[in-house]
Amino acid sequence: MAGNLFEEDGDFLVSVREQVAERDQLSARSLELREKIKKLKKEVQDTENSINNEIDSTIKKRRLELSSQFNRHYNENQSKLKKTSQARSKGKSVQVSDRIKEETEDLRKKNRKKEKSIRKLFKQEKVPLFCATKSYYNLFMPKGLNEIMKNIAMLGFIYLIVPSAITLMVRGIFLSGMNDKKRDIISVLVMAGVIILFILIYFVLYIETKVKYLEVLSDGRKIRDEIAENEKEIREIKKSIIKDRDESLYELSDYDKKLSELNKEAEEISNMKREALKNFDEITKKDIINEINGRRKPELLRLKEQRDELIDELKKTEKEYKEKSIYISTNYASYIGEEFCSQEKLDCLIQIMAEGQATNVSNAISYYKNPKAKE
Repeated sequence: MAGNLFEEDGDFLVSVREQVAERDQLSARSLELREKIKKLKKEVQDTENSINNEIDSTIKKRRLELSSQFNRHYNENQSKLKKTSQARSKGKSVQVSDRIKEETEDLRKKNRKKEKSIRKLFKQEKVPLFCATKSYYNLFMPKGLNEIMKNIAMLGFIYLIVPSAITLMVRGIFLSGMNDKKRDIISVLVMAGVIILFILIYFVLYIETKVKYLEVLSDGRKIRDEIAENEKEIREIKKSIIKDRDESLYELSDYDKKLSELNKEAEEISNMKREALKNFDEITKKDIINEINGRRKPELLRLKEQRDELIDELKKTEKEYKEKSIYISTNYASYIGEEFCSQEKLDCLIQIMAEGQATNVSNAISYYKNPKAKE
């Protein structure tokens, strides 16, 4: 710009103010555009996240629904399979029991006859019938390890468990008001008395039965041994039948046929599920993504277009702002200084010249800095 700018009048300052106002407008527009771009970028990001979340949740939900349908059918199949298997086991158990009963019938008949014979013998010889029981022989005439162990258990129960229970009952009911020492002494005496009583009862029974009817009891012992041998054979037969893996003797074909059908059905359901999930992952999943994108992407593209348009406008505005700032700095600020390249101060300088306080720019600046000097 030609000439000395300090000699310019108020019209010059008005033109400078217009340039500064344009620069400030460009700056304000840049700030406005940045805020709008920031907001649009957030909207774009939120929309993209929303689309991705909808795709993920929809795929997960649809796949779970598909899987759940097959799981429901599979669980129903497994429930039927379990019931059929239980029915088969029950059916086999009944037939095994019937087989055991049938194959041991002769031995059990023999034992029933022997039980009758031992009771008949004791009745004829006027021996108390309780002497014919297993418990009596275990207690008074044990034979073999099994009966000896039972004898020990019975004696332990009679001479330890029962006296202890009676003593505790007496202690709790009849001795509750006594002091501890007296209570303990009486408790010991009660327990000792009960044990002695049971020993006396045992020996009375021993003398009145075993000693008195030893010969008859010995004959009964022989019959009991025969019964025990038969019972042992019955147990062996039962054990052998239970261990027998050959199921052809039992009517289980209907169960086996049903189990085979259910196992085949379970395999088919598993294969169908695997194929359906594979088809979902390879085809249906893509269709869901395309459907959601087709429905949601136009809005996203619109937001992106608005964002890109504002970015382009911002670039243009910032370029114009830069050019305008350089122009003002080069042509005006280099003379009057950056501090006077603002609308507020330029208005003050224009006002000073309009009021006749200065005739040119230089005088106006001087008056602004020191208004009392002119006076």
